[in-house]
Amino acid sequence: MLPSSMAFRTILLLSFIVVTGCASNEIVKKESFSGYLPDYSKLQPVELDSNRVVLRWVNPALKQRTYKQIIIDPVSFYQERTQQKQLDSHVLKQIQQEIDVKIINLAKTTKLALTTKSGPSVLRLQSTIAAIKMDRKDFSVRELIPIKLLIAAIEAAAGGRDYIVTVYFEYKLIDSTTNEIMAIGVRKGKANTLANSKTKLTLNDMEDLLNDWEIDWETSMQSSPFKMK
Repeated sequence: MLPSSMAFRTILLLSFIVVTGCASNEIVKKESFSGYLPDYSKLQPVELDSNRVVLRWVNPALKQRTYKQIIIDPVSFYQERTQQKQLDSHVLKQIQQEIDVKIINLAKTTKLALTTKSGPSVLRLQSTIAAIKMDRKDFSVRELIPIKLLIAAIEAAAGGRDYIVTVYFEYKLIDSTTNEIMAIGVRKGKANTLANSKTKLTLNDMEDLLNDWEIDWETSMQSSPFKMK
């Protein structure tokens, strides 16, 4: 027996939501801004070569300045937004160190020399893991069958349902002497899915995400005023 017109339209709508959800959810929404950046109003969505979408703003004056060096501060954590039972402090430290290494290695491929002292021709990069959120995996269309829906509900109640790990990253590039904002950015990405609410996040769960970000950073650098000639 064919489904009714209403039921058929409902199935199509649910299918559309599942297929397109990833693209629409890729951009960080205003309610997820951490407050780390002084101003989020200028951010605009930018689609990268990888087809991932980030929010970014670059000060038009950046290209006119003659910056020769850069200070890179260690990535920080918004502690109140990353304190969860599935996050151990030593893992957060490992993630921090991994990001620091990737950013420093990237900086070494530019015309900017690394320094620790402020000056008139020196930029400063400050960044933060703004949040690491654990969300129970939503029901998918294929689970909208009563018996599977029941099983999924039982798993969720027992803490046995998959958890989606979303990582939020924010940065600001400032003039080291005037503190003028030269660039800001916000992005998010998904780490490996955790098996249940008791599974701890590890650095290995973050590796694919951090490697993707590193590739995006390298590609973006090619269109920056600091790329090697």
